[in-house]
Amino acid sequence: EDEGFMYVAETFKKVAVVENCHYLLFDQLYNMYTTSTLYKQEESRKWKCSQCGYEADGKTPWKTCPLCGLPQGYVQIPVQK
Repeated sequence: EDEGFMYVAETFKKVAVVENCHYLLFDQLYNMYTTSTLYKQEESRKWKCSQCGYEADGKTPWKTCPLCGLPQGYVQIPVQK
């Protein structure tokens, strides 16, 4: 910005905002992992298979997707926005 490259400066500012969002997401996932709450929630949530799209409500997701048979690792983790 000081050197007159306004477009480049604005682009870097936008990238910084996106990277901060990534930081917050991964920090939240890390905290859930270290406290063993990735697949355990205090309240019922909607869990979704990232492969086939099967959805179910509950405090914990399935161990194996009842529709496509993939393991729990394919469940989308509900995170706070």
